Amino acid sequence: MNTTKFAYQEVEQGIEITKYTGKDHIVRIPQRIDGIPVVRIGHHAFQGCSCTSVMIPEGVTSIGYGAFMESDALVQVFLPSTLKTIGALAFGFCSELRSIGIPNSVTSIGNKAFTYCRALEKVTMPKKMEYIGQDIFSSCQTLRTITLPDGITEVPDMAFADCEQLQVVRLPDTILRIGCYAFRFCESLYQIILPAAVISIGSGAFYNCIKLNSVVIPKGATVADNAFSRIGGNKNESSNKHSVGYRG
Repeated sequence: MNTTKFAYQEVEQGIEITKYTGKDHIVRIPQRIDGIPVVRIGHHAFQGCSCTSVMIPEGVTSIGYGAFMESDALVQVFLPSTLKTIGALAFGFCSELRSIGIPNSVTSIGNKAFTYCRALEKVTMPKKMEYIGQDIFSSCQTLRTITLPDGITEVPDMAFADCEQLQVVRLPDTILRIGCYAFRFCESLYQIILPAAVISIGSGAFYNCIKLNSVVIPKGATVADNAFSRIGGNKNESSNKHSVGYRG
């Protein structure tokens, strides 16, 4: 494999790709360079690249901040089973990215990792994770369903804000908190079941979810005054208590 299009540096345990200088539409990142394994994709390494498909090799454990952001032509990415962390804005503003399968090895995804991936229709999440960041899928306007993995304890602020076609969200029993504006302007959302463990629901969490006609709140949960403003088509800015029930 020709490795001259990849700038790199040696780091602990291997090689970090620091910059891609090629113009190929289909990119296969080498598994080794000079016999040394590639273990990281560095910050901004592929930012704004013209590739349509990227295959990240086995052995890579982390994808850095903004690594592929603003790659407008990127349609598909193949992630390795060795991957552990996806950095903030790693795939942010990849407007043509259609689907992503996140391997079970991943434990952490940073803020805005997939924000404004407006063509993103399908996301396969790991079975278990420790952390997902704020705005992780905000403004993914064609995403329809999402199942969040066991282990995470919070749906962060703005996590799915402005996902206009999101219809169904499945939350794990480990969720304790729904962040501020987590599902703001999810205008197609009609079904969500809040786990019994939820203890707080933040400001504007379900603001303007106009198709969400009813929600059952877990007993004892703290709910911000405007958490459910304008749900079910009601344009009243206050919480729509007629649409909200409390679990006994």
